[in-house]
Amino acid sequence: GAPKGPVQPSAGFIHLQFLFFRHLDRACLSFTLIPQSSVSTPNELHVALSPEFDSLPNCKSEISLSELGDPTGLTGIVRVDPATHQATHIERTEPASVGNNLPFVSTDYAPVKIGGKTFWLPTETDSVAIINKAKVHTVVHYSDYHLFTANSTILPGTPEPEVPQASDQ
Repeated sequence: GAPKGPVQPSAGFIHLQFLFFRHLDRACLSFTLIPQSSVSTPNELHVALSPEFDSLPNCKSEISLSELGDPTGLTGIVRVDPATHQATHIERTEPASVGNNLPFVSTDYAPVKIGGKTFWLPTETDSVAIINKAKVHTVVHYSDYHLFTANSTILPGTPEPEVPQASDQ
């Protein structure tokens, strides 16, 4: 059934990276670098379906594109920090249609220090979902990242409990 509340795309920030940057999808997409207004302004790539999309046999069958439903009209924006070459913003827009309940999703990234190392992690996701003909806008902020550590012990297996057999009467 249809979700009943706000929708946060499942691991949406990872999916966006794979959608635009998987080697298998590269021929299916076109990338246009937008001129920068200054050297400190993030580089901006506009992403769209390649003009050859319909004629390339693998484009429509690739999982990263086909799970969106009909990708017609798919566009995106990727902003890249000019100093670090890290993506700071990735967004996908696609016309709402049957099979596409998530016409817009974006993720912002920033450097986060954890355990003495710097990682580029999501700081915000923003999405628009269509649920039962209603437009639902969800913004999620990520902060206060921590290093998680755990120890575990693997013990010898425990025998499976015996399942009572049905008796023939």
